[in-house]
Amino acid sequence: MKLEKLIENLEPELKGIALKTAGQYPDFDTEDLMQEMFLFLWENLKKGKIKNCTKSYLLQGCWFHLKNYIRTSQNKLPYLSLDYTISDDENCLADTIHSNENFYDSFEFNIAVSEVMNNGLSDREKEVFSMTLAGYTFREIGEKLEVSHVMVHKILKNIKSKTYKHFF
Repeated sequence: MKLEKLIENLEPELKGIALKTAGQYPDFDTEDLMQEMFLFLWENLKKGKIKNCTKSYLLQGCWFHLKNYIRTSQNKLPYLSLDYTISDDENCLADTIHSNENFYDSFEFNIAVSEVMNNGLSDREKEVFSMTLAGYTFREIGEKLEVSHVMVHKILKNIKSKTYKHFF
C-alpha cells in the first residue's frame, strides 16, 4: 500500500483526531499534529508494520503516537534550589515562598492528602499516590516500582474511585 492511498483513506478521521487533540493542548497546531501522524504512518509503512492492519487499528496507533509525541514534547520546568538568590537584597527563593504562602490552602491540602492516605489505600497505592504528588510521570513511577505505566494508570484509577467520596 502506498502512503498517498493510506492517507487518503484515513485523512478525515486523522483531521478529527488532530482537531480534538489541538483543543486539549492549545500549544500544538492542528497542522503540526497532522504532519506528525503522517510521519508516524510513513515510518511504519516503510518498516512494513502496517500491511494488514485495520483502519481502526491504524487510527488508534496514530492517536497513541500523538499523545506520546505531546507528552515528550512538552518542556519540563528547571529545578531550582530553595537557596537560590532571587534579588539584589540577598532574598532566597525559600523566603519568598514562605512569605507568600497561603497557610490555609496548604493546611487544607495536607488534610486532603492525609485523608486519602489513611482511608483504605494499599501500600502500593500509597506509594503511587506519593510519587504522583512528588511530580513523577506515569513512566517514571513505573520504572521506580518496576511495573508498566499502564499499571500505574490503573492504580491511580483505583485510588480515584476509593477517594472520590471524600472530595465530592
